Amino acid sequence: MSGGSEGAEPEPAARDARAGTAAEQAVAAGAPAGRAPDGGAPQAGPGAGPGAGQAVAGDVVTGDVVAADVVAGGELPRADRQSVRRAWLWGITGALLASAAWGAGFSFYDEHDGGPPDLHGYALGESPCAGTTLAKLTGAMGVTDSEPVSPSAVHLGEALDQIRCTLFASAPLPRGGTARYEVSVSIDLHKQTDPKAEFEDQQELDPADLDPVEATTTVPGLGDEAFLLTVSDQTRRLEVLHGGAVFVLTLTGYNKLPVSDDTVSALHTGDAAPDVGRFQPAMVEAMRTVMKAQERAGR
Repeated sequence: MSGGSEGAEPEPAARDARAGTAAEQAVAAGAPAGRAPDGGAPQAGPGAGPGAGQAVAGDVVTGDVVAADVVAGGELPRADRQSVRRAWLWGITGALLASAAWGAGFSFYDEHDGGPPDLHGYALGESPCAGTTLAKLTGAMGVTDSEPVSPSAVHLGEALDQIRCTLFASAPLPRGGTARYEVSVSIDLHKQTDPKAEFEDQQELDPADLDPVEATTTVPGLGDEAFLLTVSDQTRRLEVLHGGAVFVLTLTGYNKLPVSDDTVSALHTGDAAPDVGRFQPAMVEAMRTVMKAQERAGR
């Protein structure tokens, strides 16, 4: 070109060379890449063009993002924005999973380590010794006369509801005399603590004197756990655990014989005590009726 073009704009190659020289001088002076040594406006590096100021490979130094990593308007490059979004998503997902695990753990603790036991809808209603509640047992015993002890003893507390009742009954003996029976029922509804451990701990003891019982038999299909205790020849005790509810049905019998030579003979042969063991199936059925009656009372 002629000398008259001295005022014309430098060729692109010359501009690139000058820009490159300015960037090299800035780095040599200790200024971040893309910024003038005097702290002025960011300068375009070699190859500057419409994408000047965007991050390029090698701009990350000792884990920090240098000035060239920030585009106009203060935004991170697209790749970095995606990384941040992924980090947020993982963080939120982790927090949700931790919250769910904590809730499940709290629920497990509440149920198994201090939470109130399930009463399965039981509530104390009428006396279990009244009406026909024990009819399946008294019918099996051939009872002709019965009299419940009234009123039943009842306690309603914040932690425990209790009821106790007793039924006296009698039945004629085939060879004269009378068989007399005492049927007692107790119900404990534990509203705050689980009675399971105490219930299982007492299955070989007579609660009257804490002596070992003669035998303990498991009764299937009744509550959560059920045991029939042979306390003696004259006494059987049926105990049932269902959640926080404990039901106990006790049957004791003895014979009242007429005073005669037969009476003395009966005392020696054991006929003075009725065979209450044969009433065990009837005790189980009577217990089912007792439990259903208290369940209906809770509705």
